[in-house]
Amino acid sequence: MTADRKRTVCMLVAVLLALSLLLSVSFVILHTDHDCAGIDCAVCALLHVCRNTVRALFTLLAVTAAIFVCTCVLRYGIRTVFDRISLRTLIGLKVKLSD
Repeated sequence: MTADRKRTVCMLVAVLLALSLLLSVSFVILHTDHDCAGIDCAVCALLHVCRNTVRALFTLLAVTAAIFVCTCVLRYGIRTVFDRISLRTLIGLKVKLSD
């Protein structure tokens, strides 16, 4: 799979997830005060599915954000530690020894 094709697939998946989240939230908002038909109410069942979809997507978003933050902190920490313990040589400090 080429890089352009991967990018296109990733963008398509991101758009579909965003659309799913938007439509689920809008359905829950619009049909919260519906006239319930009883135990086999189709709207209540769909509301339950939409709420579960929103919860799952927000959980996915939270986990992704946490992983991103941890990765950034870890990269910064490793870079800081590497800079502090790197060998300070004359060549690394660009000292010219000409007499």
